[in-house]
Amino acid sequence: MVLQTYQGIVQQIIDTLKADADLATPSKVKQYFFGEPKDPQQIKQFPVIYVQFSRREGTGIADTAKYEYILTFDIGIIGRAIKEDTAEKEVYDFINEVDSILDLDANLTLSGKVAKRRLAREVEIARPAIPGMEDWAITWANITHRVVIYE
Repeated sequence: MVLQTYQGIVQQIIDTLKADADLATPSKVKQYFFGEPKDPQQIKQFPVIYVQFSRREGTGIADTAKYEYILTFDIGIIGRAIKEDTAEKEVYDFINEVDSILDLDANLTLSGKVAKRRLAREVEIARPAIPGMEDWAITWANITHRVVIYE
C-alpha cells in the first residue's frame, strides 16, 4: 500500500463530508484540515473537522492474490462556544451527521477506494484546556472510522 492511497482516502473522506449540505463550508463547518491541527490556538473560526490516517492492520484473511487490511482513520470535530452545553450539543450534532453521511450506501466505498463493508465506529469526547482559550468551552470529538481494503 503506497502513501498516495492513504492520502487519497483521507481526501475522499474530506470531500464526501464537504459535499453534504449539513456540513458545507463555510455555512456550517468553518474549515477542514488534512490531518490534526498542530496548534488549535491558530484556528480562528469553529467548528472544524480534520481527517488523518491512523494505522493499518492485517486481518490474516487472504486468498491467493490479496490480503485483507483494515485501515483506521481519525475524524476529529472541534467545537467552541461561550457556553459548555452549546459546544457539546453542536459537536454531538456533527457526530451524528458524519455517521449518517458515511453510512450511506453511496458513500461506503468512498468512490471505489475501499471495500463495501460496514465496520463499527468508535467515538471519544474530550474537553481540553487549551492555553489562550480559557474563556471558551472547547469540545473535541474523535470518530474512529475503519475501512477494508484488499491488496
